[in-house]
Amino acid sequence: GDRDLYHSWQNRINEFCTLLDAYQTEYDNRIRDKGVISHLDCAYFVAEYLGNMHGDTLIPQDDIDDDSQRTRVRDRYRTRIESWIIDEAQDLSNIQHAALASFVTSTDRVAVAGDIRQSIYGWRDAHPELFASAISEGTYFDIAWDPHIVETATRTYRCRPDVAAAVNAITKPALTDSTRGDLGDLDIEYPHLEPVREPSSGPSVHIATFDSYAQPGTKPYISPDSGKGEADILATYIACGLADGTLSTAKGESNTTRDDGEDSDAGQDNCDAHDSEPAVTVLFRRRQYMEQYTEAFESQGLSVVNASEPLFDCPSVQVVVDIVDWLRDPVDVGR
Repeated sequence: GDRDLYHSWQNRINEFCTLLDAYQTEYDNRIRDKGVISHLDCAYFVAEYLGNMHGDTLIPQDDIDDDSQRTRVRDRYRTRIESWIIDEAQDLSNIQHAALASFVTSTDRVAVAGDIRQSIYGWRDAHPELFASAISEGTYFDIAWDPHIVETATRTYRCRPDVAAAVNAITKPALTDSTRGDLGDLDIEYPHLEPVREPSSGPSVHIATFDSYAQPGTKPYISPDSGKGEADILATYIACGLADGTLSTAKGESNTTRDDGEDSDAGQDNCDAHDSEPAVTVLFRRRQYMEQYTEAFESQGLSVVNASEPLFDCPSVQVVVDIVDWLRDPVDVGR
């Protein structure tokens, strides 16, 4: 039985590899036919085109112009750019690193910002060890920078002290645990967050609950056919919290709010809307029932922006796209 299962899995793997090879071939053919490339394709072509100057390329020699033309292309950008800022450096791939390294010189200024602990894109060829090498050895873009200065940012401008303390207590053991937050051979330390904001007189964390016999995350739990569900109770809770100051400070700032349920008293009469309401960001695990939440919030007089909606599905953005499309050829009757 185990042997048959093994061979069955092996056959499925081989079939997938065959399909993947066919997909890659068809993908290459189609992007060439349409004249389009992805960001990764762009980085690859830049790295390969300029990489041949060092005798290391996958592009056939006959398909590349002579070195003098590549030198002009490279130097054109080298003379224009003297300072480089690399953000989210832990997500840089080898191809992106090689493409940029072609243009950076030892006389340039390079600022590299990132967090190795946030490296979650290894599946798409992110190489955080490139950033780690810049930190520990000062080597980046194939240049040994001397001197190289390392600064660790620990200040948080979002959290109050109590929230920062909770984050530190939970995150440090998780990220430094070899079975939960380990990042392989990279040397990971957790610098504690240092909150800039002053503590508030009231609680920084509000945990609201409500009773329901329905399964959390289901339609009956969120918006039942009769009675109130999570959406209505949460909307009432936020509206009342804004009105009575529970979710705001004396300066009108909003406290960080986490929805783990709702307050059983939140279903009482609606509160009057605040004249100057702060912005509140509500995070959800899923976006399946965002329409029900939106309707509940709007029924409380709250203005809602659903960030889970695709950008280009927004009517105002679509108007701009339509105008730009029309400007391409205003006399085209067909458009």
